[in-house]
Amino acid sequence: MIDAQKGHQKAYQTLLSEVVGAVKGLTARYVFNPSSRDDCVQEVLIAIHKARHTYDPSRAFKPWLFAIVRFRITDHLRAQMRHSKREVYVEEKEFTERPAQEAVVDHSETIVNDAIKLLPKDYREPIRLTKIEGHTTRAAAEMLQISEAALRTRVSRGYKLLKKHLEAKLDEIA
Repeated sequence: MIDAQKGHQKAYQTLLSEVVGAVKGLTARYVFNPSSRDDCVQEVLIAIHKARHTYDPSRAFKPWLFAIVRFRITDHLRAQMRHSKREVYVEEKEFTERPAQEAVVDHSETIVNDAIKLLPKDYREPIRLTKIEGHTTRAAAEMLQISEAALRTRVSRGYKLLKKHLEAKLDEIA
């Protein structure tokens, strides 16, 4: 990486060819759809490219690399979650109630759903109502009998906790 930062193209190509295997392996643990996994790997490689100037040669390379991988995977899973919510209504119940051919669920969605279940009810319910069920802030606040400002605060805090849960899960791979 030090030589790559100095502009040595061959060193940069070698670096990318050496890290791509680790990136693919780490990504495969959380993104099981092959095309989605390939997209995520590309996002990670682009992030490494864009952030290469931030690497400090006096520090270890692997923690820097794994931090980028972890954040990109987390961002990718969030984007998948937002995208899947627009397309499909996801019930809070387990997916085992669907017929067998429909029970195959992308593992990343399962990880996110499991992380949501770990949230305290005060944070889980506002996220479920607004982000999963698609209620407006006003409607969700009325259902929970709280102010809209309180609802937005709970969603924000819930996201922070959700991020910690997902990062902890991703840290298991690093």
